Amino acid sequence: MNSPGNAISITEAENWVTLDECREFRGKPFPPGTSVFAKIGEALRQNRVRFIVRDTLIDNNMMGAMANPEVADERFLYYLLSNFDIASNASGTALPYLTVKVLSTVRFQIPDLSTQRRMAEILSAYDDLIENNRQRIRLLEQAARLLYREWFVHLRFPGREKVKVTDGVPEGWERKTIGNITKLKYGRSLKKGDRVPGAHPVYGSSGVVGTHEKALVTGPGIILGRKGNIGSVFWSEGDFYPIDTVYYIDRRHCTMYLYWTLLNTQFINTDVAVPGLNRDFAHSRKLLIPHTAVLTIFERHATAIQRQIDQLEKYNASLQRMRRLLLPRFMSDAIVFANI
Repeated sequence: MNSPGNAISITEAENWVTLDECREFRGKPFPPGTSVFAKIGEALRQNRVRFIVRDTLIDNNMMGAMANPEVADERFLYYLLSNFDIASNASGTALPYLTVKVLSTVRFQIPDLSTQRRMAEILSAYDDLIENNRQRIRLLEQAARLLYREWFVHLRFPGREKVKVTDGVPEGWERKTIGNITKLKYGRSLKKGDRVPGAHPVYGSSGVVGTHEKALVTGPGIILGRKGNIGSVFWSEGDFYPIDTVYYIDRRHCTMYLYWTLLNTQFINTDVAVPGLNRDFAHSRKLLIPHTAVLTIFERHATAIQRQIDQLEKYNASLQRMRRLLLPRFMSDAIVFANI
């Protein structure tokens, strides 16, 4: 294994760095400050780079690069690699893979350390804001989840002291099938090559899989995984395009209670020939429908939480767009600076 102290080393001139000593996993953790990326398969094609902030064990499908502190800032190196097409250096076609030997031929021109740090600080500010917002979203989702479970799983809802419960159903409540409440609609095929990037999210069973210039459904809406991630559930506040691996529920029957109830409903694979969620089976699943008074209060609380989540997601989308614009410009400026 190569020495971790020189994972990024200087050659020829002060403004050149190479990747000639990237580390591969050998049963020891990568230290903080390592930029980690896949070295094989589909994950390599995705060109995703992670920055390690604590000692981390990574499997042997990964590779890490570390900055020589006398030459390169570790955060700058992370952004440099994030903007670099790592997969273009791979061998193999069906199963692309990287080797340290191949990466040792890669060279970068970079600015001086102070300039690197200024660039990294600006980009890190965006990343920190995005991560803080993600944390706030997680906390808000947890609050809504706990509220739902408290009221509708543990049945500790407002006014419960005066309500009789029989066989798990409070008086004035009832059980209905999904088919009695709404009809699941099929998404429509939209191949990746046919999508025109635009303002509307494209939903598959794993969530947002891209964007398109046109929407199929007016939001808000609920998306339910039909093929692949069977029973996955997503909420879209705005107009969206559900593809043919999902069902969807349009705005006429879309409520926060239904969304959280579906999240807490077990769906199983029911199609034998082609694994998936059969619509008739999904329609037969029974849900507990609360009294209107309780439902109204929950909708008010859950909607307020969802609005905060939607605002944070829009803010993050704006931050990510700015980051995507700044990253290539900064890295291009770095090369220009090095040539001066």
